This record gives sequence, structure tokens and C-alpha cells, in this order.
Amino acid sequence: MFVNTVVIRSFPESYRTVGDYLSELHEDVLRALEHQDYPFEDLVQKLGIEQDRSRNPLFDTMFILQNIDRVAYRSGGTEFDPKEFDPGVSKFDLTLEAAERDGRIGFSLEYATSLFREETARELADDYTAIMCALVEDGASKKISAVLAGTKLT
Repeated sequence: MFVNTVVIRSFPESYRTVGDYLSELHEDVLRALEHQDYPFEDLVQKLGIEQDRSRNPLFDTMFILQNIDRVAYRSGGTEFDPKEFDPGVSKFDLTLEAAERDGRIGFSLEYATSLFREETARELADDYTAIMCALVEDGASKKISAVLAGTKLT
């Protein structure tokens, strides 16, 4: 499996509506995907960012949408089953992963314990859940679905 990180810079502001923000984010994602083949390391080098091996040079948070099925694979007489792996360390300050399973979207939040307490991470997860529920109840889920449907997140 090969993964390409696409960096997207967004500016949520309290005076804008969620719908306006999602529309702008949708456009930002589409523009970013137009350049997704540009090598990440070349971008960092071109921007002249001083590298610090303990930090990512362009971002501190990551959103991952797992949109591939995790199924067993057979080769000859050998079967490979997907297994969850916890390296015991966070790669970024915050990582939110979304994955669809059995018609439901599940989320997991990984965080740097040197920056966040468990209570803070729980509050962040609870707030995110409340926002998602409010969007669905408000009918904004159609907007989210349209954004996701119109964007190839591979």
C-alpha cells in the first residue's frame, strides 16, 4: 500500500457558517488534490523549511479517511489477516482517523501525551462527536456527503 500525504491549510473562523466553511474546505481539498503527485519532500525542500526530526515540517495534525476494506488476503496456502497495530507513540500532535465499517463511521483519536492530557483528548472527542451529531440533525450531512462524494480521497 502506498499513501500520499496531501497538506491542506484551512482557516475556520467563528463568524462563518459551517456550510460556508465546508464549501471553502471542499474547494481547498480539490485544489490540493490537483497537486497531489508533487513529492512531499520536494515541497519541504522548495519551501526552505528547516527540518527538525522530532516534528513534521508542514503540519501537526492529521485526518485519515480509511476508505479501503480491510479484508483477509490469500496467496497460495497462506492467509493474511489485517491486524490493528499500536506503535505506542503518536506520530503527530493529533491524528483523527475515520473508517466505515458495517454501514457506520467510527473514529479514533491519537494524541501526543506530552502535549495533551487524557481528559483534554476526551473533551476534544466529545466536542467533535457533538458537532457531527448537530450537523446530521441540521441537515448539513447532505453538504458533507456532497463534499465527500465530489472529492476522491484515495
